[in-house]
Amino acid sequence: MKTTSTILALGICAIGFAQNHPAPSNLNRLGSLIRSNAQGDYKYPGASKFSHDGTRSYVLHFATKLASKQSDIATYEDVMMQGIMSWENQFQDKGFSGDLASAFALYTLTNVNLAKGADYKDYLLPNLVAQNRKAFMSGYVASLPNAKKQEMYDYMIAESVYLRAVASTGHDTATEQMLKSAASKQVQASFGLDASSINFNETGTIL
Repeated sequence: MKTTSTILALGICAIGFAQNHPAPSNLNRLGSLIRSNAQGDYKYPGASKFSHDGTRSYVLHFATKLASKQSDIATYEDVMMQGIMSWENQFQDKGFSGDLASAFALYTLTNVNLAKGADYKDYLLPNLVAQNRKAFMSGYVASLPNAKKQEMYDYMIAESVYLRAVASTGHDTATEQMLKSAASKQVQASFGLDASSINFNETGTIL
């Protein structure tokens, strides 16, 4: 793993990139389902699950969009891959790996709370995953190809763990504002709402 100073220096550049480059298509459809189908009134249980082929090709794709020097690309990959593996191992017994519902829960908690300058509230993650699984029991999610689900999953976790890594290194006011701006744009793209309009109750339900 690179030093925190290296991560921070590269992270500032990456945040600037993220402010102007949208997430993969389809994330806004997931946000729409959370808002319109929170009770899961569709008939496709398990639609958010998929089989991961283990390649993590989207992490490399994302890293090459953030940098041009091979050493910097390797740093981005290293930070994101270690973060992804740590997160998946932490929740292995809960079946969060290979699930759009869990990735979207992490992505939501990360970006909404970074945009607000608030704590991540990770204790809400299991309940938020359960809510997402209900909301994603839709024909739309069920129809997504396995490869598309994997791309969305890898992006959401990679983006989340990377922003958290940058945020954890300590930074000045300007960098903090860049973090908030990048996270705010992700929330707007996914939910069509300002982060200030999204709140969580103690069961993890998005209000």
